[in-house]
Amino acid sequence: MKKIYACNLLKLIAIHLKDVADLIMGYMHRQVLKALEQGQADRVLKVRQAAFQAKQQWLLVQCINRQLEDRKQNEELVGLDPD
Repeated sequence: MKKIYACNLLKLIAIHLKDVADLIMGYMHRQVLKALEQGQADRVLKVRQAAFQAKQQWLLVQCINRQLEDRKQNEELVGLDPD
């Protein structure tokens, strides 16, 4: 009879430990998912910022290019003056 009680006690302990392990693993799983979501959000933000900076730089390059073209045209027009 003592062996049966001991086996039942061990069975209850095993069930309890499994529940504790499931609880811990569930918590860890949620923490990992939170970390991954935060990392993903950070990467998306960095990509957006980089895209915005690239657009700003491209607009600056276009502006500089227009200014150079305007100067070039003005210099050509100055050379055509009938003075």
